[in-house]
Formats: sequence, C-alpha cells, structure tokens
Amino acid sequence: MLAAVALVTLPATTGSTIAAAQDASGLRLVEPIVAMARTPSVPGREHLAAAHVRELLAGLDVQTDALGSLTLTLGEGEPRRLITVPLDEPGYVVSRIDDRGNLRLTPVGQGYRRTLAHQALEGNEVTIVTGTGVVPGAVGVPSAHLTSFAREPVAQWPAFAWQDAYVDVGAAGAGEAAALGIRLMDTVTLIKRPTVMRGELVAAPSVQVKAAAVALAEAAHRIAASPGTGTTVLAWTALELLNGKGLEAVVHDAGSFDEVMIFSRNFGWGVEGRAFIELATPPLGAGVLAADVLAGTTEAVHREMFRYPYTGGPAWGEAELHFVGLPTRYQDTPVETVSASDGAALADLFTGFAESTGAPVALRAVREPAPVVREDRSFGEVAGDLEALVARYGVSGHEVSVRDALIERLPTWAEPVVDDTGNLTITFGEGDEHVMFVAHMDETGYRVREIREDGTLVLDMVGGNLEWIWESQAAVVHSAGGVVPAVFEPRLGHLNARTRRGTDDLTAFTGSGSADEVASLGVRVGDTVTMPKQMRRLGWFRAIARAFDDRAGSAALVEAARRIDPAALSQRVTFAWSVGEEVGLVGALALAERFTDISTVHPVDTFVSSDAPLESERTAYARLGSGFVIRVVESVNYTPAAVVARLQRLALVNEIPAQLGMTSGGTDGLPWVAQGIPSAPISWPGRYSHSPIEVLDFRDLDALIRMVVVLAENPAGR
Repeated sequence: MLAAVALVTLPATTGSTIAAAQDASGLRLVEPIVAMARTPSVPGREHLAAAHVRELLAGLDVQTDALGSLTLTLGEGEPRRLITVPLDEPGYVVSRIDDRGNLRLTPVGQGYRRTLAHQALEGNEVTIVTGTGVVPGAVGVPSAHLTSFAREPVAQWPAFAWQDAYVDVGAAGAGEAAALGIRLMDTVTLIKRPTVMRGELVAAPSVQVKAAAVALAEAAHRIAASPGTGTTVLAWTALELLNGKGLEAVVHDAGSFDEVMIFSRNFGWGVEGRAFIELATPPLGAGVLAADVLAGTTEAVHREMFRYPYTGGPAWGEAELHFVGLPTRYQDTPVETVSASDGAALADLFTGFAESTGAPVALRAVREPAPVVREDRSFGEVAGDLEALVARYGVSGHEVSVRDALIERLPTWAEPVVDDTGNLTITFGEGDEHVMFVAHMDETGYRVREIREDGTLVLDMVGGNLEWIWESQAAVVHSAGGVVPAVFEPRLGHLNARTRRGTDDLTAFTGSGSADEVASLGVRVGDTVTMPKQMRRLGWFRAIARAFDDRAGSAALVEAARRIDPAALSQRVTFAWSVGEEVGLVGALALAERFTDISTVHPVDTFVSSDAPLESERTAYARLGSGFVIRVVESVNYTPAAVVARLQRLALVNEIPAQLGMTSGGTDGLPWVAQGIPSAPISWPGRYSHSPIEVLDFRDLDALIRMVVVLAENPAGR
C-alpha cells in the first residue's frame, strides 16, 4: 500500500519560533519525508532505503556500488562537486533464536549513543527485516500488574540494556520463528510511527537523515533539469555508522573533488569525559545548519566527523569540505523531530551548491516494505471485531467511541441499554437464575493536567502504566475537536540517565511553542493522551496491540452473544460492558446497585500471565495457547471452590481447554462479592499487561468465548 502519514495531520500555522519558517514550499516534502522515515535502514543492510531512494529518482541514471551506496553523476567538466547524505540508522541484528522462539539482539551502528538509547525498545514494537519480507515483533516488558512481585522497587531498576531484550514474534518455538522466515543476522529496528505535528514537523527515529535523503532526491531532479556548470556527484551512502566505508568507497571510485558538501548528524551534541552534552542549536524552522560560514545557512557547532579505523578516511586531497545539518529536536530518540521547511531549505542549498537553477518538484509516493502475510490464519471474524475495537480509543471516563463500536456489532435481537454512568448492557433469556458477564471498555493512558506557557503538556497517569515505556514515543491527544498528533517527550537529562524510571512528570509536545498555540489546536486541560495503536497478527495464532485489556473480553462477549439463541435459555443472562474499571471499578459499582438479583458474576478480563521471558513462573503462570483461564486467586478475590469445580467440569464435558491461575490485580466482580455474590473471573492469558505490546493467542480467546456460551446455557443450579 502507498505510504501515508501515520496520524491525522493539521494545517500549518504561524506565530511561534518553531513555526516561523513554515511555508508552502516546505509542505511539499512532508509526505516524502514520512514515507522515507518508515523505511528500516540498519548499517550494512540499507537495501530497503536504497530501493526507496531509487524510486524517488525514477528516470535518472542511478548507480549502486558493491557496498550498497547509490550515486548519480550530473553534468560534466570542472569544477567537480560531491553532495552526500547517509542512508543508515542505528539498529540491531538477530544474534540468537532461543528454544521458545524469542529473538536476542546485538546492536549495529551505535557507537556514540546516550544511555537510554536501547530503553526505547522495551515494551514497544519492532520490525524484523527478513529475506522474504517484514515481520512484526515486540520487545518484552514486565507486566505492570506483576511488578509488585519484583524484589526491587521499580524506581531502582537500572536503564534497560540491549542485552535484556527478548523479541516476541508470536512463535511458540524456534521452529515457528524459522517458519516466519526469520534467520540469524536479520535486522531489527523500532517500529516506525512518523508523527506529523502542526502540518510540517515530522517526528520519527533518525528522521534528520531520512529528511536529508529526500532533500537530495529532490535536488537531483532539479539539478538534472538544469545542470549548471561542472560535474556534480550525488551520493546516498551506506555504512556511515558502522565504519564509514560507504563514503570512503564512493570517493575512491569517483576520484578527486574540488568541493564537497556532507550532510552530518553531528550537530547539537558533544561529549565531555564520559558524559553526553546537548549543544545549543537554532530552533526548528530556522533553516540549514553549517559548520562554517556558508551562504543560506546558520553557523553551528559541529562535532568532528567519524574517526575512521584502519585508514584515514576519504582521500579528500585539496577539496573544500562543508558540513551541513538540520535543526533537530529530541535528537537520537524515537521522536527525533525536524521541520519539513528546513528540509526544503536543504534541497535548495544542495541545488544551489551545484550552481543549478532547477525549480522545486513534487516527489512521487513510494510504497512501504511489504509485510509477511499469512493467508492461512484462522479466527478471522473475532479477529476482525477485536481489531475494530482496538482501533477505538477510550481512556477511563472517555469510552463512548468503544461503546458505539460494540453496539454496532451486537446481534439484531439484542436490546442495548446505556445507563447514566455510561455502562452498556443487554439482558436476555428467562428463568429463576440470573448470571452476569462483565467486560470493561476503558483503557489506561494519560490526562492533560497542565499546559505550560511554552506549550508543553504536563500529564497525569490514568490507570497503571510503566511510564518509561511511553517516554520518547508517538502520542495522540484526544481533544473535543478530534485527535491532535504529538509526542511523549524524553525526560530531562535523558542523555545520561541511568534508571528505567524518571523522577519528573511525563510531558507531551504538539509542535506548539506557546499555550495559546496549544489552545488553537483545541487541546484543553482534562483531554486524554494515548499512543497510536493498531492490532497486528503475530505468527499464526497470536496478535499484538495496546488495550487488549479489555477489548479482548469485550469482543468475546459480542461473539458469544452471536452464538447464543436467547429463546432457548432457561435462565436470565446479562452481558455488561463497564466504564472506569482501571480507575476503581466505577462502572461495576453502578451495575451492582442496579442488578441485585445476580446469582454469579463472571468478569471477563485479562489473566496477567508470567508466560514471558522477563517474568518468574512461580506465580501467575498460564501458558498462551493452552486455553482460557479460571482466575481462581487474585489480589482481592478467591473464587469459591464449588464454583471453580463447576467451571472445570463444564469445560471438561464440553471439551474446552482450561487452565487454573492466580495473578495480581482485581476485576469488576468485586462489588457483587460485597453483596455475598460469588465472583468467578474467566480470562484469556495475556503477556505484557498495560503496555503497548499486550499479546494474546486466538485459541485462548476462542476457548473463552465457548465457555461464556456454555455458562449462559447452563444455569448454576443444574
């Protein structure tokens, strides 16, 4: 499919320092930069990025050398000029596939990097580039519910290191990982979620070099249309972060140059002793940076170029070297941000450097890398419902869109009722017994507590999250007028931080330079903030998404309702979808006041499982793919033995795979327990609770749905 902006983009505005240089010419590069930013490009394996640039250069005589660098020679004669940008970005390779199907990693191209560089992996999605396509995965994280079992407080945990990474690809063993096409030395990068703020600021990993590659591609067409004098060689080089040999080889093959313009990512930072320091640079929108006095640029401090091992680097001879760069915010983080207007200024500079007068051009769209698709995946209907529910956002207290999606999917016989609290219920069947099934509609996230004068949003947590997983990631602000793209900011002092968790409030940035500009976007105190999300299939039976807790339980009740014939029941049944479970069982408390004749309540929620590499299996262990879970013991409930025995018997008789489990947390059944009514939670086992990478197995979800149907059809008195 064609590359597209990941989030809703907004019209550009003016009035702040950041927005001052925005203009229509810069906007032409937004989508090409976004498309390029989606492309993985680990040093030594830059082929996808190179193919992307080749498409941008369609119609031009582009050459590829043995190391993977691209070159384009335009014009002839003297003087001879070189303009070069790198293709690569920091990444990882698969160094081991363990017996459980988890991938282990080794970093590539990450010599000088801040201490939290690898922490951005934990609890977030990654992309594995295999020989047959792109495979999604996720780097495991301790479940938020199970951190209470940790021997050390979370605040004392050291920063996440690459040695701690286990990549979950939905495989139950090394053989299943191999069947997905994954091999040793395949490359891995953090998932690409380019975020466009205020219409022209683009945030993504390594976006400054991706923007530079696009700028040089546009310049190539302009120079080709109007070559100017002399010869200009344009180069998109491989291996810059690994050993710099890509550029060295280009210079070796192309011969001597009179002038060279090198795009460098070495503006804005430095090193003192063993500490990183952030150097002051002009703001976004200020134009091109240069290490020397150069017309059309702003002079800025530039760190010396890569120290080439084994040889002295490119043989520049008498060439005049110019290092140029882009103003960059949150440099070397997953939300590194540049201005498209600065990218346009860079394209102008490249064009002028070649003494060309070629006019700006529109670069055509480029296709994304094709994912590995398995056509034989099953559970299509329930997976479709779950995917649709996951796509709806609903932080506690803001569940309307989720509820609407549920109502759309109910069978035609259902008569949905929405109470004053916002809960959704359907009641059906006849008989003396009345059984309740309840799943919750809300998800964890953040709420805007304060809007600072500089436009920063200060956030409060809603529900239980591990804050560092959200730090330096793409964000979405849910305002009354719609979604507003944003990023979760890195913590203060992130260049040298050494603990997982920061001590300051989590903050977000919308691209605005003042509180007034934030207000112009429609953002207000009290708005909720989340991370972009999309369900992805892992392997053949599993899936990954944020907010499976409890969209999976909600989808299970919808599917169970479709399978039930209400006229055939000999008991009354209520299916309920509650609000505010994550912040104190708000909806369940209201439901318990309304439904006082319940004989048994069955919360349908996540079983937070320790079936994950970073967890101890001493407790909370329920294996994914082995069936639904009878949640016998949790932090605040112990299901009566007779009820547990009945559930086990019904599962056995109906050949439904079932597991018993104890875990941390509580469920919506507690308000009924206070009335003396048993709560018997039934669950799907899930990994990595309250994170962006919750994982489930559709075989377990199917078993859960079947169990709900059996319980609805079998009164407790029988």
